[in-house]
Amino acid sequence: PVHATAAGKLYLAHAPEQVTVDEFTRYTPATPRSRRALDLEVERARSQGYATNLEEWQPGLAVAAAPVLAG
Repeated sequence: PVHATAAGKLYLAHAPEQVTVDEFTRYTPATPRSRRALDLEVERARSQGYATNLEEWQPGLAVAAAPVLAG
């Protein structure tokens, strides 16, 4: 799910035309549940150069992802 994964946040930060967010399903208590919360995460990913998922999709799962940008 785009709103609850590190890779999804990177798509929203660097290629938003490639993905859509239709709903904010709650997978864990840490899952972003509003457009505002997700927008803050996406902006953080854009400014840091990487995105994280800290138990947002699955309990006990932590992920960091960084884009490989061409050009």
